Amino acid sequence: MKFKERLVGLRNEKNWNQAILSAKLNYGASAISNYEKGKNQPSFSDLIKIANIFEVSIDYLLGLSDIRNPYSSYTQTEEIEKLLYIFSDLDSFNKKHLILHAEGILSMQKSPLVEDSYEEISTFKSKPLKVAQKPIEFE
Repeated sequence: MKFKERLVGLRNEKNWNQAILSAKLNYGASAISNYEKGKNQPSFSDLIKIANIFEVSIDYLLGLSDIRNPYSSYTQTEEIEKLLYIFSDLDSFNKKHLILHAEGILSMQKSPLVEDSYEEISTFKSKPLKVAQKPIEFE
């Protein structure tokens, strides 16, 4: 993918027209149009500005990589390394299952009722039933 295609794609993701992007970059109105048509190429300093606005690497912007930003802000902890190791050993079906499960946990974490429901679960104690044991209401 070329720079001009990446620029159009990134701009469209933000729902920006060329005028909005040129205003954010303090460019003339035709500058973005010329980039997207392949008539002009940005300078190094302009590439940096564009990459910063879209929060992508210059390699991604130029089409040299499909990784938007390899320099992410999180610190790789032992827990993250362990998750990545486990994830890499899973087949594609179980990778999808794990992702869905993690998304479910994340949505429960964001819910204001989660703390109460966890307390109820942790304080609930069940008694194991014996085989063929009658329910309590029939005794």
